[in-house]
Amino acid sequence: MNGRCWRSGLHSVATLWLAKDGEGGMSLRRVGIVFFFLNLLFLIVPCNAQQSSVARLGYLSPGDIPPYDNAFLQGLEEQGYILPGEIHRYDAASWQGLLKRGYFEGKKIRIDFRATGQHFERAPELATELIGLNVDVIFAAPTLMAKAAQEAARKATRPIPIVFAFVLDPVGFGFVSSLARPGGNLTGVANVDPEFYAKQLEILKETFPRLSRVAVLTNPLWEPDYVKRSQLALEDAALARSVRLEILEANDLEGLEKAFDEIARRRIQAIVVPQSPLLYANRVRIIDFAAKHRLPAIYGDALLVEEGGLMFYGASVADLQRRSAAIVARILNGAKPADIPVEQPMTYKLIINLKTARALGLAIPNEILARADQVIR
Repeated sequence: MNGRCWRSGLHSVATLWLAKDGEGGMSLRRVGIVFFFLNLLFLIVPCNAQQSSVARLGYLSPGDIPPYDNAFLQGLEEQGYILPGEIHRYDAASWQGLLKRGYFEGKKIRIDFRATGQHFERAPELATELIGLNVDVIFAAPTLMAKAAQEAARKATRPIPIVFAFVLDPVGFGFVSSLARPGGNLTGVANVDPEFYAKQLEILKETFPRLSRVAVLTNPLWEPDYVKRSQLALEDAALARSVRLEILEANDLEGLEKAFDEIARRRIQAIVVPQSPLLYANRVRIIDFAAKHRLPAIYGDALLVEEGGLMFYGASVADLQRRSAAIVARILNGAKPADIPVEQPMTYKLIINLKTARALGLAIPNEILARADQVIR
């Protein structure tokens, strides 16, 4: 019917039928039958005007870590929001095409993407754009993106729910009143405790007892507060284990290459590689550099170990993204952010790539292998 409601059309047919019958006398029985079926149709046949509208999600992130974004989108699918099939095959190049287009639409949901890349200063502008699109909820990660979304929402004429992810201290940043009862228009998933980097150094030292000089690659422009607290935790752990720690900043590719030069010049014996969009984007360079210099490295991102890095210790980022998607779905289904507790990482895993260890000529003690949650052989 070209978009018209079935019920309207059926009502017109019934009216005409009754009118014709009236010419020869309309029976009460026929009237009763007609109105019985009309009432039934009003209950079971949906009208376009009353069908549930497509939900609209604003997605604000650095935008250059496709596996994380895929995990979020797969989480939405687990909640019943059907997305285009190719989303599960997106690589970095495909994501850039998606970000250039700005959106995609699936069954029950449209997602509008805005990504800063390494230009984090654009976050406020992009958050304002999303609000201007009248989205139903904004997903923003990590902290810098969530801050921008919060500020943009404050200037809006209506309260806009925001779901954050990878925020170090949601209460300290003023996003929520408490983790148990957020109390405002924001909720989400907190970041891993930066203290876990101290555990990474501990694992490195236990695995390679002779270590005395370790470098830490940092990307402070990404998450300044998180990087600072992680660095303090690492310094305390290094001091307790008689390890000299070298903090090497890398905010772009040039900075990363300089860090490589410093690692070689200072005769570093091992590397700690935290989570960061820059370090993920240059993971092949980092893994190849470690292999070339036969350096053990422990990563804060399991994806790098799957691609040839040596060790990972931390929480599953993909799992946290799926949990964020579940919170978004709850809000789209009517829940209020104020009533949804902030979730936190519950478990940490140790993954060891034994193939890489053998290629580097590194021996992993049996007691460390026994503690691993996963060994890639």
